[in-house]
Amino acid sequence: MDHHQSQTLGRSQRGVDSIRGLREMLSQVEPSKEEEDSSDVDDINTETAINTLYNLLSELGDLNRSNRRTAEHLSEKFHSLQAQLNDNASPHSDDTFHTPPMGRADQRISSTQTDLQATEVDQEERLQRLEEENGALKKDVSVLVAAVKEHQDMGKEYEATLARALVALRSAAFTRHLEIGDIQTRYHELLTAEQSLNTRLQSENLSLRSLLSNTAKVIRTTLADE
Repeated sequence: MDHHQSQTLGRSQRGVDSIRGLREMLSQVEPSKEEEDSSDVDDINTETAINTLYNLLSELGDLNRSNRRTAEHLSEKFHSLQAQLNDNASPHSDDTFHTPPMGRADQRISSTQTDLQATEVDQEERLQRLEEENGALKKDVSVLVAAVKEHQDMGKEYEATLARALVALRSAAFTRHLEIGDIQTRYHELLTAEQSLNTRLQSENLSLRSLLSNTAKVIRTTLADE
């Protein structure tokens, strides 16, 4: 396994861990049926959920790009190996010999047989090496196929987890909306009560001032009569 496959599997594992972490977080805050019926939905840390989703999207993007680069890399290796196999199977001009003059026929035939034997040994070694490279390439392709399959499964799981996260976020947002509505209603009630209290205090203040003024007049009149 080369560096491309190692990076692919590493990113894939991190993506799986991110999904599992998000699912665990959602399972802890997912409302029960009774809580949904009573509109008593627990809030979740929306910032944490959004950050987790963003990190998960980044992991999926990196994994997709890594898979594409690995596929291109393996495709180049495969075509190179296929070209080598085709080249090895095709006849070469160097392997073709013409009938030598009669005077040197035996010597030429012996030399040619020796060369052919050496060439055959070289071809066997080359074929063995190509078979080993082909086996290694098949292993790399198997790793890539497994990584792509895992990537596809992780994408499906991500979509399901994302749907649950959005439901939880909408529930939390709706709950916050209801809470804000209650707070606004309570604020208007308090504001109305404050205005009513201020009006009543102003009226009482005027009454007290009038009473004090009348009392002062009575006192001054009494003192003047004495």
